[in-house]
Amino acid sequence: KGDLLSLASSDGYSTCINISYSDTLYYVVPGGGGDVYNSTATGLCGNMVFHAGATLSASAQGVWGATPGAAEANAEAQAKGDLLSLASSDGYSTCINITYSDTLYYVVPGGGGDVYNSTATGLCGTQTFQ
Repeated sequence: KGDLLSLASSDGYSTCINISYSDTLYYVVPGGGGDVYNSTATGLCGNMVFHAGATLSASAQGVWGATPGAAEANAEAQAKGDLLSLASSDGYSTCINITYSDTLYYVVPGGGGDVYNSTATGLCGTQTFQ
């Protein structure tokens, strides 16, 4: 598969789909130590093209994290999931250029972590293979 993707890249294509493999036994290692196979990967190679639809935003409150960075990451992950769900409900398959706006919501007493609110904003749309 790696060689197929390298070849595709050298021809100006970013990805391959519908990859199939044809494997043939090349050598049986004596004593049962394993076998050697030749494998050929075949696929349809091209580029994924993004078609912009709308800029969407979704907000979430992150579950506390043991550190401020972990709490912020939890909030961002939840906000991104909510953004992708919103995009899907609007008929969009993906979002790109996602940015986050985070605010500290609550400091857990005793240094046990923090809680953040996060808003994820991205350009959402569909992709086609060409």
